[in-house]
Amino acid sequence: MIGKYLGGLQEAWNVSGILGYLLVLTWLLFPVAVVTVYHPSDAVGFQLWLQGFAVPHSMSTRALNAGELAAFAFLAVLCLVQYQLIVFIYRRAQFFVQFWPLALFLVGGIANGLWWLKTGYFDPAGAMAGLSPVLAAIICHGVCERLGADFVFGPGTKPQYDGGY
Repeated sequence: MIGKYLGGLQEAWNVSGILGYLLVLTWLLFPVAVVTVYHPSDAVGFQLWLQGFAVPHSMSTRALNAGELAAFAFLAVLCLVQYQLIVFIYRRAQFFVQFWPLALFLVGGIANGLWWLKTGYFDPAGAMAGLSPVLAAIICHGVCERLGADFVFGPGTKPQYDGGY
């Protein structure tokens, strides 16, 4: 069972080409997008930095509201890009494979692991905060997988990978 899954994952990765790398990039952007929703001042500061202005230490409520809307818009666009990439990969592969375990490992394991390496200690509250982007990425990816498979293969039919690993 695990061999069939890994074989399907490897085959989908091989036929996806650059699309697989772009999908991994969207997974790695999820922690940034979710944390920016938590801290809208980062979105405002990033915009000011891009425009060449100095980033203030305090911001108005109107600026924070605009930053919050921009962060939600970025998260929505990220979900739409992820959906489109999954549709393209399913069209190339011509079979259904679930990518969410890989997203769980990459977003949860690597992102939290890097944070723990940076801080040097395990923080339970920080781990829970670090798992919220994982949850957002897995929910978005699960919805995108279901909708993408229905779009490419039709409702209810999902051709599986026949080979092995």
